[in-house]
Formats: sequence, C-alpha cells, structure tokens
Amino acid sequence: MKYLFFVIILFSSCLINAQERRYFSQGFQAQKSYTDYKREYLVSEDSIITKDYIGDILHSEGIFYGFDSLNNLDAFFKYYRNRMYDKKRNLILENRKALVTFYKNVDTLDRKLLYRNDTIYHLQVWNKAGEKILVDGNGKYEQINSQGTERNVIEYQDSLLVLDIGIRLNEKDTIYYLTDKAAYPENGIAKFYRQLTGHLKYPEKALQRGLEANIMVQFMVDVDGKLTDFKALTSYGHSFEADTIEKLSKLPPWTPAIFNEKPVKTKFRLPVTFRLN
Repeated sequence: MKYLFFVIILFSSCLINAQERRYFSQGFQAQKSYTDYKREYLVSEDSIITKDYIGDILHSEGIFYGFDSLNNLDAFFKYYRNRMYDKKRNLILENRKALVTFYKNVDTLDRKLLYRNDTIYHLQVWNKAGEKILVDGNGKYEQINSQGTERNVIEYQDSLLVLDIGIRLNEKDTIYYLTDKAAYPENGIAKFYRQLTGHLKYPEKALQRGLEANIMVQFMVDVDGKLTDFKALTSYGHSFEADTIEKLSKLPPWTPAIFNEKPVKTKFRLPVTFRLN
C-alpha cells in the first residue's frame, strides 16, 4: 500500500534524551498532542530501538543503525513503509539499516524485515495461522483480506517481494500493490499538492467551531491514470472528507503504474491534515 503525504509536520529533535515518545496521525504525520498512534524510542550510542503502538497494542518494534536524529529515523522509516515512493532529496539511505518486526495483533507475528541500501529484505513472513511462509527466502501464499473483499496473492524470491496483488471479488479486477514504476501525477507531486490545496477550502462549520482534522482518503489510479473509487477511511464529518474527495475527483489523470511493461491499477491512501492558524 502506498501513501501520499499532503501535510507533513515534524518535530525538531536531536538525540539528547535516552528515551522519547512521539505521536502520529493514522497516516504517520507527526502530531503535537496525544493520538492512538505512538512511537517510543530508546537511544544508545550505536543504535535506536523503536516500538510503534496503535492504542495499547504493539504494532512493530525495530532497531535502527546509523542515525544522528529521530527526524532522520522517522523519514527513513516512512519512506520504506511507503514502499519507497516519492523519495525526498535530503533522505540519506547509505550506511543506514534497520531490522523491524511487525505484529498482526498481540503476540502474533506478521513479518520481519531488513531495510538496507534502498532494498527491503523479507527475512520471514507468517500467515494468519502463525505458520512460516518463507523457506530460504522463497515462498508464496494467498489469503482473503479482513474485509472479505479481496483475494491477496503474495510471492517472495530470495527474500525479495516479487508479487503482491489483490483480486477484488465483486469487481473482478486486480489491484497491484507492488509495481515496477509507481503511478505518478503527470506534472509531479508538488504540482498535484498545489492543485489540491488550491481547490480545498476549510469547511465553514468546522472553522466556526475551531475544529481540526487528520483525515484519510483512499482512491484508485486506473490503468488509464484516472483517479477513481474514492473512499473516506476516517469519519471526522463537517465536510472534511467529502470536500477532499470532491476536489480529488476533479484533478487530472496520473501516469499509471507499470508492472511487467503493462499499465496496471493501483491503490493509494492520502492523509490530509486540516490545521487552524
């Protein structure tokens, strides 16, 4: 799953304290106050240990090497979790690595990954029954997603993810979560952001009540690049999600994603932050 970040708010920080905690939105945008998404850091001279929680449930834990600030670590981790989409010019990957374990739920392993030199190595993956998928870095499995709407087919070779698709059961089409080239706005991400922000207005009722929001909107980029199938993944109301979807639906088509030299359909989730000055 790829994520685009509309507003990114990062805290300024150096590695002074041995322990620190930060809060994020659902789209992993840094927040100044409490949310259900938190990351705890334990800093030592040669590494940083992290634990990510959703509520009180441990979602992932990792050990990171080669980082001189927590901001660098957050940017590094976000880049990989976005499946290496939209790399920032100042993001440094060389001489940095991380070993991260993800959990499906309490005490249930999901996957163990090694991030190194612009590559994600899958050291092990577990299915819903808790069984190991990979043998010598190779394996393939299928499962129905938690909503019962997609049959996911995932394959690994030499510890690398080589296939990740979702076959939608009702629509009878295929969503590609792994591509050779990502879908991209034809005039670039920066102009896409400007177009969206240029059309969006702060919802009047929310403005009057002094309300802010960190919303999440999902959409498809079709094989012809058209943005379709918009869906709000949050429910702040007050027209936050509805207005954003309306404006997104009017934006120009993207260049579609490519897999095996063919255009394919992909899915994006777009976090949008509404902040009052």
